[in-house]
Amino acid sequence: MENKSFAIEGMTCASCLQTVEKAAKKVRGVTQASVNLATEKLSIEYDEPTFSVENLQKAVDNSGYELIAQEGTTQTFAIEGMTCASCAQTIEKAVGKLSGVDKASVNLATEKMQVSYNPSAISVSDVTGAVSNSGYAAVLETTETQDNSRAEKREKKEKRMKQLSNRFGISIIFTIPLLIISMGPMVGMPLPNIVDPMINAFNFSLLQLILTLPIMVVSWEYFQKGFKTLFKGHPNMDSLIALGTAAAFVYSLAATIGAGLGYGNFSDLLYYEVTGVILTLHTLGLFLEERSKGQMSSAIEKLVNLVPKTARVIRNGVEQEITVDEVALGDVIRVRPGESMPVDGVVVEGRTSVDESMLTGESIPVEKESGDEVIGASINKNGSIDYRATRVGSDTTLSQIIN
Repeated sequence: MENKSFAIEGMTCASCLQTVEKAAKKVRGVTQASVNLATEKLSIEYDEPTFSVENLQKAVDNSGYELIAQEGTTQTFAIEGMTCASCAQTIEKAVGKLSGVDKASVNLATEKMQVSYNPSAISVSDVTGAVSNSGYAAVLETTETQDNSRAEKREKKEKRMKQLSNRFGISIIFTIPLLIISMGPMVGMPLPNIVDPMINAFNFSLLQLILTLPIMVVSWEYFQKGFKTLFKGHPNMDSLIALGTAAAFVYSLAATIGAGLGYGNFSDLLYYEVTGVILTLHTLGLFLEERSKGQMSSAIEKLVNLVPKTARVIRNGVEQEITVDEVALGDVIRVRPGESMPVDGVVVEGRTSVDESMLTGESIPVEKESGDEVIGASINKNGSIDYRATRVGSDTTLSQIIN
């Protein structure tokens, strides 16, 4: 069985979560599916021979949401020891066989290899190990970090918040006078004769219609998504909003037409304010939700930034500095005062105090000596220690918290 995660767009409530889960579980080859509403991610367990990403994408799309296939990371390695085209083919085959590798391409002229892979499935050390087993040497030349993707996601969130803010601003401008005009006569508030429901019912209805239309136009997204999911048989909160407000609007529109044709005074049968207020308040709720998600993403980004980019490891008695991605299980890592722990591990030499406030919230440093566990991203305060890596990559405590 294999595991994979995908980003899901369009979810707004627990009902959306359940809908996506049900749709994913029905896809051939999927044995288990779970959705995290806060992170907007779908995690599945699947049987590789029968599973297809295209089928999953189609199932999620039919349920009214959008699945974003996880983009693999591309790394460039410098290859040593190649002499001919056969060498390049051997390395490509060796790396291409690794589970999680999408594509491996070797350029004999430049002696470089580009590998596209799923970072949650394999690590850099797995790639270099496969090349080494083939009789060659691979050295990571560049490390593609997640800074660009995080920046894009942050920009997308900011754009969405601005869109909702503008939508709410336009909606509230028309909702307030709509509410005053529709509810004013009920509480004894006088209206000008030209729109007084007892004197000119049609103008009274027409003014409310004019005030409601801009709100519906800027809120068209709810109707588009809501009716789409409804017709697909997977109604969600947007379906409820769209159905309720559309019903109120159509009923009120019929009453307005009736008043305009002279069939009577139907001012008591108008529900334009229901449509306007519900759409406006729903937009406000979405804005507050997006803002809270943005704050959560910011907190996660701060956690990610706590992890150092490089680690100082002891291999064959020689101290060398490598990227965190290259740290393998069992590596002995040396950390000096003021530096952060690259990964989780167990102290093998030295004594120090460690600031673990990023995880526990406790500001008092914790004493560490041989045999004690240390957590990645915690800060070494006043002693130099050597510790053995026990959890690396996505298995570290910090990675588990973020995921």
